Amino acid sequence: KAKNDKMTDKITQANVNSKSNIIISIDMNAHKLGSINSITPNVFDHFGWRAEDLHGRNVSTIMPNFLKDRHDGYLRAHLNQGKISLLFDNRLSYGENRAGFLIPLYLFVTPHPTVHKIFQYIGILKPIEHPDGVLLINENEDILGLTENLSKDLGLKPEDCNQTKISY
Repeated sequence: KAKNDKMTDKITQANVNSKSNIIISIDMNAHKLGSINSITPNVFDHFGWRAEDLHGRNVSTIMPNFLKDRHDGYLRAHLNQGKISLLFDNRLSYGENRAGFLIPLYLFVTPHPTVHKIFQYIGILKPIEHPDGVLLINENEDILGLTENLSKDLGLKPEDCNQTKISY
């Protein structure tokens, strides 16, 4: 256990020290579940939101619909049942910028109680550049989202995604 804690601390510190990473803290208290307590100013560079505009909003504001719709349920499952499937795991995920385009990223989340008895999660988001772009589709061949660079090649806008199927 102690070895895992040390490894987690090293990963967290390395992520915090990177200038390209976005650090976000969200409230885990039931009455403000998922609301953003703080976020680094570089969120604007990738998501098009100013940090002060996101403060107090639900973190799902910067998520694509296919994640947004389930996210508060994941948070409630952690609070009510102790489920921790996402914690302490550096994984590929997606954000959504203000214009509606996907932002591929690595996500690392850890709980962080404070001295004021405020329970929060700290998320470290490391945006990933994909020169060819990303197109996400579901099992029904519906387009879930795409990156801005690929949208230009395909002639699609974010609002087209929920209404467009892939045809071969």
